[in-house]
Amino acid sequence: MAYIPKSKILFKTTSGDEFMYEKSKAPYIGEYMEFSNGDLRVGKNYTKPGKFLIPLKDNSSNRMGNTPDVKKYSNLKPPTKKSLSKYKQVPSSKPFPTEEDHKTGYFTRYIAKRVNQQFGFIEIDNKTYKSIAEDKKEYDPNLYRATKITWSLKPDPLTNHNQVQKLERTFPFISFFLSNISEYKTNNIQNSETLESPTTNQSTPSPPSNNSGGNNSSGY
Repeated sequence: MAYIPKSKILFKTTSGDEFMYEKSKAPYIGEYMEFSNGDLRVGKNYTKPGKFLIPLKDNSSNRMGNTPDVKKYSNLKPPTKKSLSKYKQVPSSKPFPTEEDHKTGYFTRYIAKRVNQQFGFIEIDNKTYKSIAEDKKEYDPNLYRATKITWSLKPDPLTNHNQVQKLERTFPFISFFLSNISEYKTNNIQNSETLESPTTNQSTPSPPSNNSGGNNSSGY
């Protein structure tokens, strides 16, 4: 796997009522790592992470985690906690800028944040964003927050950086999720076309003509 700085990884322990192995579906007890991209891996050796973990699907009582704040909320609001199973899972959706977006130089990206995970960001589409932001009860309003960002497709590297830093104030650690500020840049697409024909607009000098006529005299 690609190198990930240790500063972007959270090292945690689970008692067995939160996660299960992705393939075997067996509950997992022990140490695990939460990566900035949302991956959950067994163990604590981030250079050689273990198997993938996923949240327990059939245990709605642990969908919000076991942090002190969550436990306090659970004790105060048990009916809300029991109703979590009626909500849909938030679907991820990777955006693809249109040709028109590249002409205007920007487009909008939509992001959901799972509140009980420090790096629990996923990219979503406009429809899912509106459902969460407008609290349409389709997705768990206690578990997810949603935001959006205007993403520049122009070569200027500072525009997206400034936008991400501004969003960091209300969504801490989102800069780890949106770390590639040059993603989708228009010039990245055009570079490959330029490299294919680097001499397209260069004129090729014509070879000197070999006239056999008398106009090119030697002075005799």
